[in-house]
Amino acid sequence: MDAFNNNTTFDNVSDSCNNNDDNSEDRGTRIHNDSAEDVGFTEDILHDKKTYRPIPMKTIIPGVLFINDYELDYVDKQRSRFPNINWEPDTRKTNSKTHGKPSSTWWSGSRQQWLRAVCTNNIYGLLCSVCAQYGTDDVRIQRAHGAFIVKPYYKLQKKGLDGITNHEVSQIHLQSISTASAKLTKNDNNTIIGKINAINMNTCTLNYLRALARTFLFINLAEPITKWLSVSNNKQRYWSGESRAEWLLSVKSYLWKKQLNELKNANFLTVMLDETTDINNLKQLVICLRFFNTATSSIVEQIFRLTPIESQTGENLYNKLCEFLTNIQNELEKEFIIVCQCYDGASALRFQLQGHFRARWCAFAIYLYCRSHLLNLCVKDAIGSVFNKTYKLVRSTLIFIRDGAFRAILLKRSQEIQATITNSNNESDNDDNLNDTSSQNNNKNNRVQYVQQKPRPKKATLAIPTPSDTRWIYHYQLISFMWKHLAAVVATLSQIVEKDDDGSPTANGYALQLIDKTTIFEINVMENALRHSYFFLKEIEHRSSTLDKFCICLDSTKEAIANTMNVFDFELYKEKLATIDNIVPTVLLTSQCTRRGGQHRTTNDQNNDINIDKLIKHGYLFLDKFMESIEDRFNQNCRMVVDNITYFSNPQEYDDNKLIDNELLLFYCNSIHFKHKDTNKSMYEKTENAILNKHLLQKQLLQFRSTIRTITGLLEITKCLSKCGVYRLSEWYKFYQILITIPLGANECEKSFSALTRIKTKLRNRLGNDALETTVKYAIMKPYMNNDDIDYIVSNFYANPTRAESRNVKIFVDDS
Repeated sequence: MDAFNNNTTFDNVSDSCNNNDDNSEDRGTRIHNDSAEDVGFTEDILHDKKTYRPIPMKTIIPGVLFINDYELDYVDKQRSRFPNINWEPDTRKTNSKTHGKPSSTWWSGSRQQWLRAVCTNNIYGLLCSVCAQYGTDDVRIQRAHGAFIVKPYYKLQKKGLDGITNHEVSQIHLQSISTASAKLTKNDNNTIIGKINAINMNTCTLNYLRALARTFLFINLAEPITKWLSVSNNKQRYWSGESRAEWLLSVKSYLWKKQLNELKNANFLTVMLDETTDINNLKQLVICLRFFNTATSSIVEQIFRLTPIESQTGENLYNKLCEFLTNIQNELEKEFIIVCQCYDGASALRFQLQGHFRARWCAFAIYLYCRSHLLNLCVKDAIGSVFNKTYKLVRSTLIFIRDGAFRAILLKRSQEIQATITNSNNESDNDDNLNDTSSQNNNKNNRVQYVQQKPRPKKATLAIPTPSDTRWIYHYQLISFMWKHLAAVVATLSQIVEKDDDGSPTANGYALQLIDKTTIFEINVMENALRHSYFFLKEIEHRSSTLDKFCICLDSTKEAIANTMNVFDFELYKEKLATIDNIVPTVLLTSQCTRRGGQHRTTNDQNNDINIDKLIKHGYLFLDKFMESIEDRFNQNCRMVVDNITYFSNPQEYDDNKLIDNELLLFYCNSIHFKHKDTNKSMYEKTENAILNKHLLQKQLLQFRSTIRTITGLLEITKCLSKCGVYRLSEWYKFYQILITIPLGANECEKSFSALTRIKTKLRNRLGNDALETTVKYAIMKPYMNNDDIDYIVSNFYANPTRAESRNVKIFVDDS
């Protein structure tokens, strides 16, 4: 273990792996002298006192591997046993160093494992590290002068290659190579520390560890691992479950270090928190932070903690959050100002947690209801009040088909057939247009060329969305799938009815309702309206989104939803009815039906009595309810921020008084007192001093206007201030950092839950807390990993032997 407590040894090995780097300090040897001119002799106290050798000189030659201290120690041990093997430096030509340099071409192939150069008294020589360590025949050692291939000679280029060629076929070298290969497969030196300290295995083992680290970071680099395992034994020690846990702990240390480095450049934080249940029915709490990184002038929004919880009360959640923030501040030795809390509408979060946090941690931490949750509730309100029957029909129909393997296969076939029919119709239309062009140009080859250059059709089949009550875009995915594949769904239900198997009555009932013209119209209206909400969610889910962009997106989305019926395509609606009419089955009515004729009317019969005005009026019922829900829900929360944010996204449009006397600005310029009473009737109070100085804001206003000029947008203005206003406009810079730190929603928490669902499955339900948090973090953050990052993980892995011993794992514990 002492070898790895010395950073010099590790640097030695790393440098020897990259001999072409001219900036390396020392590529293959550990030098004791500080200058190339210092020449002398050293006495080996550890071995025979009569054994002398010159001190190796510090020098660098690209492509040449010099002997290091560890290997040189074996040479000294061998020479102490055979005093007649002298170093014998040739000092006749001390100024001929340039004529005796070794060539990098000598280190080709397997020679890199044993061939080493040495420089003493400005003269180069060659040594064999394997013969120094594994040579056992005394007669052959003395005959071959031990590990020397060529003793230091002032014209090494004349003797070097001949000496290497002769040494490769010598008996002492062949015997030493055989002994070294046999010992590499023994158990006495088969730990990580032993491998790295072993001659010829240090570079290979470090490459193995780096590749292993990349493998655990979901990067496929199997070649170094295969190479290492080909010469190593007991590989199960390194791939056991405990070993994987050790690697994940090292990755966790790296991710935490990376996040803390980013937090060093932040002054204001937003806390986002949510809870979920995993596959084992364990409650998991995720804590995310949002802040402005002053070093990179960018918004950072990341998951920082994923931990199990026992209780979901506001008091317990506050204790978890308080513990997390305290640990961060202690590690960084820095206090942060929490300016916002963003949760969903759960009572424990919305009322108790936010009250505890403001009354006990930071009174300026205003509560913001997650905007994405709000829009999802608006969609539920509109669907549940007007088109609830149609939505439930669509949902139950698709679940009915999805839950049966045979039904899903029928749907896939129907999708392919309908796609073929659609493509054929498009081809016929294109052919007609092409024939008109051909007749005008009298060119018969145009049609052939067009058909050859026509792009291939898109994938015809699409899987039914997985049922979900919490996924925000699920409603749109469901309705969009039904509208796009309505003909295939009806055809599938028709085939199920014809087979008269289990589920035929249910399929018959679904088919009867789906081919109704009003039902088809409601599906079309919902698809058009929900598409705008879907695009709105995609716009605001970006980590760099700010509230001013949210207000713009919300206004445009409201206008688009309100205008849905004005741009409704009734021709497309009639085409859909005609398509259904071509495949509609003769669906038998139930015995209780009193309709005349005993059969359901086709859509063609319904086309004759379409009342467009009535349908438009019916569609506005849904849109009006949708708009009412949006206005009601978005106007209830955090009005102070939302109403005043536009003043500061484009401050040049407002005079000085409107900016300085703005309600939002004054909120941070005055002290605040907050009270909270918890469920146990306990009262908590907290008073905070002002964050901003109004006098300084007013004094810096003129410079602020001249600096930003025509720049608009919170993020753009903040970036401008970070470049040229950190000191001159310090108060405005702090204010804008607060504004862009306020998030739009807890989107990062939802992304963490999605990653948690993908990672912790039924087959991986025994993942520990540390392993689960690390994998979820890495899956979301996707950090860029360079060689230095990999080396940090590797060094952390082998630098914690006590951690492995406590887990009873043999991975890098020295057996000696």
